[in-house]
Amino acid sequence: MTTRASQKRSTPPSATRVAAIEGRWTLQILLCLSDGALRFSDLRTAIPSISSNVLTDRIRALQSTGLVEQRYLPPPAARHLYALGPRASGLKSVLEALATWRSDKLGPSSSNSRADGARSEQKGAMDDEAEGNRA
Repeated sequence: MTTRASQKRSTPPSATRVAAIEGRWTLQILLCLSDGALRFSDLRTAIPSISSNVLTDRIRALQSTGLVEQRYLPPPAARHLYALGPRASGLKSVLEALATWRSDKLGPSSSNSRADGARSEQKGAMDDEAEGNRA
């Protein structure tokens, strides 16, 4: 026979999984990273309403769950990038569906266009660096 106290203590696995992505800004961060790796400053540009300390806290929480990973870059580029981690691979289709729903129901997102602009700037800088290494 189970008691009410033991029923309250056991958390279903699905609730634990959902808890990993709940919280303000978490889905928006994951949506920004679903198209590719971004620097911290690019995430701040893509989500202008979030404060630096909250973004840092959310990234750390996502890193602890394995949903986001930090990638290091050699100088002179930015020190590191943030990207979806291996545990987020199953979320990719969900994130794409959310992004499609958001654009269909709410119109084009200005945060996505900022992230895309930052991503293209970053790619250009990396391409320039690669060209310099070849010469």
